[in-house]
Amino acid sequence: MAQQPEFVIPAAISYQTLKQHLPTAPRGPAMAKSELPALEEALRNYAAASKLLLQELQASNGTAKNQFSPNQLMALGALGAHVQMGLQALKASQN
Repeated sequence: MAQQPEFVIPAAISYQTLKQHLPTAPRGPAMAKSELPALEEALRNYAAASKLLLQELQASNGTAKNQFSPNQLMALGALGAHVQMGLQALKASQN
């Protein structure tokens, strides 16, 4: 029997779906920061890996044009944009 994934990552989430969660979202921190060390470490690792990925994407921008198809370049551009948004969301969650 196939194993079920731990969590399902949706292909997309709409503004309307996010807006539906707002009324039930807690208004303050649910736990003290010290109670979530594993999450904090994972977020630090995510931020570091994301910054490294963005640096590599920018550094290889000139040479990538010769090695990737236009569709692949568009996909890498979209990936970069999503990584940027992830870092912005992380920063907003820490304020």
